[in-house]
Amino acid sequence: SERPQLGNFSHSWDEASRKFRAAALAAGARLEQIALPHLKEAGVSSDADGRLLCIDVAVFSADDNGDDVSKNQKILLYTAGQHGVEGYAGSAILIDLCKQIQAAGGVAAAVPEGGKIIFVHVMNPHGMREWRRWNESNVDLNRNNGISQLEFLERAENPDPIYVKYDKFLNPTQKLSFCDCFTPRLLCLI
Repeated sequence: SERPQLGNFSHSWDEASRKFRAAALAAGARLEQIALPHLKEAGVSSDADGRLLCIDVAVFSADDNGDDVSKNQKILLYTAGQHGVEGYAGSAILIDLCKQIQAAGGVAAAVPEGGKIIFVHVMNPHGMREWRRWNESNVDLNRNNGISQLEFLERAENPDPIYVKYDKFLNPTQKLSFCDCFTPRLLCLI
């Protein structure tokens, strides 16, 4: 396969979402959208153009039977952007994959009979929009899952000292600039 094109990369969540939806439709996907109503209540529901933040989902199915999933059906699920800031690379990869499906002849050529491919585009749109790892509730979706509320609270009250040592380096509170000396600081930490 060829290298992904630079044009697949985006500068904002909104641009990435528009490019993904267009590429998925061109490749023959059925598009769905997961609304995030809690963001509207928190006052972070839209981008600069007023478009509501959401999670876009593209479903490629050889025999599109809607939501009917048999237990023998093979499904490939591909997600991107759990750490919001990763969404830029993940989005470019998904856009490229949609274009490859289109170039291969669309859904009929790319998806075997009885199979589905599901692309979940940017699972953390707020994090992507704000260039942060965590979501609007300050939760790192790739680190804080699978534990009980009690365990979460215990970890918050008694964080791992090694993580605390590197926290500000790993989770900056603002965009990095050229003057932040990332590489020298990394070398000092190592």
